[in-house]
Amino acid sequence: MMAKAKRSEQQGLLKFLERCTLTDQRCLIWPGATSGYGYPVGKIAGNSTFCYIHKKVYEACVGEVPEGFQVDHICGNSLCLNPDHLRILTKEENKNRSNLLYYPIYEFLKEKLSVDASPF
Repeated sequence: MMAKAKRSEQQGLLKFLERCTLTDQRCLIWPGATSGYGYPVGKIAGNSTFCYIHKKVYEACVGEVPEGFQVDHICGNSLCLNPDHLRILTKEENKNRSNLLYYPIYEFLKEKLSVDASPF
C-alpha cells in the first residue's frame, strides 16, 4: 500500500496511522498536533521540519501531489488520514468545496450568535 514512499518515511507514517482512531465512517482520526487550520501535522522520520501528515499519507499511498493542487478530505473531516478519503483538487476547487461544506454552518451560527463578520 505504501510502496511509493521511502522506507523510513513509510515507517514514520505507519507510526502516525497506528495512533489514529477508526470511526464508523472509516475515518482514521489523528489525535496529535494540528496546524492553525486544524490539519494533522508532525515530523516524519528523516525530516526535521513539520509537515501536513494527510499530504504525506496521500503521496505515500496514491502518488505525488502536482504543483497547484491540494489534498482534499472527501469525508469533510480535516483530521482524517484514511487514504481512501483523500483526493487532490486545485486550490480553487478546494476553496469552493470548503465554502459549500462550511458556509451553511457559518450562516446557522451567524443567525444564532448575531455575528456579522464573514470568514469567506
